[in-house]
Amino acid sequence: MGTKAKMTIKFKEDAPFDKRGEFMGSLRKDGWEKTPGAENIWTATFKTGVTDEAAMNVVKHDVDRASKKADILNYEALIELGDGLQIAFGPFYSDEHLSARSNRMQEPES
Repeated sequence: MGTKAKMTIKFKEDAPFDKRGEFMGSLRKDGWEKTPGAENIWTATFKTGVTDEAAMNVVKHDVDRASKKADILNYEALIELGDGLQIAFGPFYSDEHLSARSNRMQEPES
């Protein structure tokens, strides 16, 4: 049996119901299963032989894609792999990064 991943998603602000649905739909498409009776706990199982590092990269990718599809950029994820490796992370494209992008735009020349 492969590495099991357990993920808890916490939305920092009240995300609209329809946006949460898009977020969850994206996770389901990527093979995540919602834990019955738990609001934001998801599980996935990776193939035997997949390293923890590779699994964590896939988890981050899945959450980042769900975040972008649902336009929910304010969340926190807690991931537990196998027998205990845990990591918490937030959005890769935070407001700080978005403001940096807007600061790169050139001013019109006078």
